[in-house]
Amino acid sequence: MKNKRGFTLVEIMITVGIIVIVAAAGTIGVVISLRRSKEKAANLSAGAQNFESEAIENLGQLNANNEYVPPVQTKLPEDTATPTPGPGTVTPTAEPTAGPSSAPTTAPTTAPTVTQAPTSAPTSAPTTAPTSGGSGGASNSAGTVSSSSTVSGTDGSVGVVSISSSSNPSVTVSQGWNNNCTFTLTKNSNGTYTMSNISQKWVVGSIHDIWSSDSIVLNDSDMNYLNNTFGLKIG
Repeated sequence: MKNKRGFTLVEIMITVGIIVIVAAAGTIGVVISLRRSKEKAANLSAGAQNFESEAIENLGQLNANNEYVPPVQTKLPEDTATPTPGPGTVTPTAEPTAGPSSAPTTAPTTAPTVTQAPTSAPTSAPTTAPTSGGSGGASNSAGTVSSSSTVSGTDGSVGVVSISSSSNPSVTVSQGWNNNCTFTLTKNSNGTYTMSNISQKWVVGSIHDIWSSDSIVLNDSDMNYLNNTFGLKIG
């Protein structure tokens, strides 16, 4: 039998050296490609952050109805800047001078016609005034409860609408526009007055304890409030 010859030490070392060189070259290439990919990813992320704002500035944006709105704001200052040199010229100063010169010529012709309007206005005013005054409350006094005048309460007027003629009169006051409050006044044996059966308390909301009770003995401050606000005199 022939002896089989194996690899020598030199051949093995050369083979291992070649493998190491190839592996090192491949590793260096992988490292370089990884660095490049990371740099590209960083550039893409930085550019993506400003993409939306740049797109809005250059292309416009969508409104609430998803309708395209072009960026026309940049043109406005250019248009507004163009008329600014116009006023600097002498031409606009001559235009207003011609305007008022023609206006007064026609104005005095119509002015005397307006002076005739007041002549008819006072004639109709007194005719309607007494009719509206008579549409106030039904009565002005009942015993020690009185009012110098009454109001309708439907036209925004504030005051006494009516006072019923009875020993315990029922009084209606108004803050205007049918915001009325009706209540009954009863004179006590000690000379004080009791307010009861109160409707729409907020109209006379400044009276003490009005929200905690439906029957209140009026003090001097309450009676002054009713007199000063609605013209209702008690006592």
